[in-house]
Amino acid sequence: MSFVPPPLFAPERNVATASGSSSSGGDGNASSSQASGEKQPIEHITTHEQYHNSGVAASALPASPIALFHTWFAEAKAANIYAPETMTIATCTAASPPRPSSRIVLLKTLEPSGFTFFTNYASRKGRELEANPWCSLTFYWAGPLHRSVRVCGRAERLSTKESQAYFDTRPLGSRIGAHASPQSQPISREDLEARVRDFEQKFGVPGAAGLDGPKETEEKHIDVPEYWGGWRIVPDEIEFWLGRENRLHDRFRYTRPTESTKVAAEDTWTLDRLAP
Repeated sequence: MSFVPPPLFAPERNVATASGSSSSGGDGNASSSQASGEKQPIEHITTHEQYHNSGVAASALPASPIALFHTWFAEAKAANIYAPETMTIATCTAASPPRPSSRIVLLKTLEPSGFTFFTNYASRKGRELEANPWCSLTFYWAGPLHRSVRVCGRAERLSTKESQAYFDTRPLGSRIGAHASPQSQPISREDLEARVRDFEQKFGVPGAAGLDGPKETEEKHIDVPEYWGGWRIVPDEIEFWLGRENRLHDRFRYTRPTESTKVAAEDTWTLDRLAP
């Protein structure tokens, strides 16, 4: 079954309106409430939460931001923060005018050289990283910690061997899904499920993706798709943010030259306190 990478921006197509009907461009793209002249409410966010932390002194911080991230990540897990590996990755097109986009992904490995995650290389983020490898990550850990970490750097692909090693740890149904999903392309649910069933048959694991309910399926090796794998974000800037009362937050930024070829955890970093 061949896979055709999608265009970065899909061509105009039929879209469903709020009333359930479909249209193809023009005024037909407006929701039913807009078409009828009904005004949408304005959301006013008036809460002003205070963050209660004792703060941290620059003199107490390690020389390496990788070491500090390990500490903060362990403390996020100990505080029972749900899925502390959740992070936002922001990418940007290389074409003019540049167009940024962001989405949630999951950190899978923190290595001495950087932060890794996995995705479809033909997805929007994958294609944008291919064209422009400079990107940023953001972690946010809410109460009781009130902490955030921002990472800037460049993306590099992992080897097929590294991607296969991680792919083998995924549930069988997730591996089928990675083969079946033409990520970021428009597709109906029916077509997606049909592709899933086709790949279940191809690999001899019918029902592995659970479309008809849970089913025990014999474990089987499946090769990682050529269009799927890992990215490593090699950092040159990492900022640690700690919420404090009255917006007098603690902010500490580590930087190193963008052209440095040293392993991040072993490099020399400059540490600055930033105004909140």
